[in-house]
Amino acid sequence: MGNSGFHNIMRKVGLKAIFPFECFDGYECYVNIFRRILENKHLKLYIGLINYMLSNGEKFHALIYPGKQISINLVRDPIGILRNSVTLVLKGDNYLDIVPFKMIKAENIFKNRIAYYENSPLPNFEIIKVVISSYLKPFHDSFLKSQLINIEQSHILDMSEIIGEKTFDTMKYLSTLLKFPKPEDKDKHFFKEIFITYRYLLPIHLEMKDYLKSPKSIIIIFLNIEYDSLYENYEKINNIFLFENSKYSLFISKEHYIYLKSYL
Repeated sequence: MGNSGFHNIMRKVGLKAIFPFECFDGYECYVNIFRRILENKHLKLYIGLINYMLSNGEKFHALIYPGKQISINLVRDPIGILRNSVTLVLKGDNYLDIVPFKMIKAENIFKNRIAYYENSPLPNFEIIKVVISSYLKPFHDSFLKSQLINIEQSHILDMSEIIGEKTFDTMKYLSTLLKFPKPEDKDKHFFKEIFITYRYLLPIHLEMKDYLKSPKSIIIIFLNIEYDSLYENYEKINNIFLFENSKYSLFISKEHYIYLKSYL
């Protein structure tokens, strides 16, 4: 489990991450994050930061003020950083967030859906030089830390503490430290999962609108069963499609489920 896995387990305990990934200017990121906080103020939020700021970064980071709250500094050993960078799966040329149901053939969906550095179909070792030399990469997070001048307390969390059997106990400790709901014993299996296995392959959002000739969007989510507990507010519809006893799941939002039922 790595960075993406950490945010999945935080989501499991009821916390939603906000990232400044959509912009590279400090001013734009501040406005973007402020807007999303207002839009999601009914949720428990936290801000995820990484070294991707190209301009006004110092000003932006100085405005991050959690008060007495403790921040989490997620770290990984240098060799682990390089290994993860080489094997990190990215979105390929053929990646689609929403796939029309009429396209539902394996070659249409999965061909070039994922890629590695520089859109390579295989892990690309050239990324190692970039990670080592660029201060915008996680190899040099001390640069980011030096700009977060208003964060008074940080807890160093090593990636090794959120892998396999250790994850559940780590999250119990963090729940006390950060005052979020403790993970439940019934979810121990969830916290053992390696979330990056299906990164960008799944989930797949299938748009049924054209297939059903519906005036409204009807999106079905296809994902591996390990993610089920993240979709507790959705309807699981495996039984409708005779998809029971599978290691994959089909989910639909409650609103879209109402539309879907009119076609069944």
